[in-house]
Amino acid sequence: MKGLPSISTKFSRYTWAVGTFACLVVLFVTIDSEIGLLKRLTANEISRIYDAANMEVEKFFFTDKALVSYLKKMALHKAPKDPLRWIGDNLRLGRPQMNFEILDNRGILKYVSNPKYRHYLGLDFSHLDYIKSRERVSGVHQSFFSSRPVITVCYPIQNGILLIEKDVARLTERLEKNSKAFHGRIPDIYLNR
Repeated sequence: MKGLPSISTKFSRYTWAVGTFACLVVLFVTIDSEIGLLKRLTANEISRIYDAANMEVEKFFFTDKALVSYLKKMALHKAPKDPLRWIGDNLRLGRPQMNFEILDNRGILKYVSNPKYRHYLGLDFSHLDYIKSRERVSGVHQSFFSSRPVITVCYPIQNGILLIEKDVARLTERLEKNSKAFHGRIPDIYLNR
């Protein structure tokens, strides 16, 4: 009977094994809850970044919506002889830096914001997919009057379509500025809580 361990030795080994197992369980639960917290914090921050970027994109594309709506209403109220020209002239006064064109209902260019491109008046744009399908926003394409990549926002107006070109480089700059503001914040939130 000399080689058999005593009850107290068995009990201490058993206690040690149970204690080690309990410590591992507590460690696992703590790590799991920390990972869950990090996941929630990361998801919240990603959601905030997405919302901020989405708002920037909305502001970039549709800042002119209120002005265009106002000019459409005023054109109906005032009933000018040439509503397309009246809207174009007033839009150019309200936003002189804006690059836009106005087409009639057939897709023919009737107004350009930059006077140096007036020789293009009468050009037919009806073949463009986003004009044919009356889409609100085009895909990226080369500007009609420069080599810059743009996205065109289309607004239906009285007797025509207003096309406002938005420079893709300016959108990219705005989004990069936002991404720099958020850069590195996800780990900081976790580490500095």
